[in-house]
Amino acid sequence: MLAAPQPGVVPAAVVLTAREHDVLARLPSLLNLDEIADDLTVSVNTVKSHVRSIYDKLGAGTRRTAVLAAHERGLLRRVGPNG
Repeated sequence: MLAAPQPGVVPAAVVLTAREHDVLARLPSLLNLDEIADDLTVSVNTVKSHVRSIYDKLGAGTRRTAVLAAHERGLLRRVGPNG
């Protein structure tokens, strides 16, 4: 579980590659890794490598915690019902 942010403490900057950003942007969706690979026209093994790297950089162990950590760090923008 992610620790609650401390007041006045800014999370450490996370630097992702462009392709990691592409993969990260799809993690909140209901797409599985095969579907993400198809969407990005890469192999599922490539997507798995990017996901592992994203998890490592965000200190996450699951897709859900990676998405939450990315939101906390401003790497993903929340999308409302109107886009």
